[in-house]
Amino acid sequence: MRNDSEKMHGPGSRSVPPPADRFILWGAVDDWSQLQGLDIEIRDGGEFIDRGRVEVVTADGSLLWLQQEGATQRRLVEMQPKLQVQIYR
Repeated sequence: MRNDSEKMHGPGSRSVPPPADRFILWGAVDDWSQLQGLDIEIRDGGEFIDRGRVEVVTADGSLLWLQQEGATQRRLVEMQPKLQVQIYR
């Protein structure tokens, strides 16, 4: 049985942690329209879902394309009340 994050985001949504030389700027980003080109981490109710680089964001910031490494190369993410986006460098 698939967990809730797999139902919402698809199988294989988990990825490896960022390299040790990168750090996460904790705190949710409310305005997704400014995220293009940034490396982000996505959490659903505090649970890690995925991370990658934001390839494209819609003008209203409601959708973003997350570029990933591995088997799943790209994912469309829709802003939802429980989703948190955090920037990491």
